Amino acid sequence: MGPIVKKIDQYLKVEGLSEETLLVLENLQKEVNLLEKQIINSSYDQGYTDKERGKNPTWDHHSSKYSNYLTKIKIG
Repeated sequence: MGPIVKKIDQYLKVEGLSEETLLVLENLQKEVNLLEKQIINSSYDQGYTDKERGKNPTWDHHSSKYSNYLTKIKIG
């Protein structure tokens, strides 16, 4: 169980939540459980591959992979 699934599990244990909220949290937990495994495995694979190629680590992998060109434009 990863950190996201653990956090959702904590929310599920909170008293006084409506049935709809519990249902949404349970469905979210099921979806995230599969995605979290894939993300962790792909991150491990990427890090291992980079090490084997002698590449330096990318500490902000999300920004390097998903940034767009508009965020890099400096005005002024």
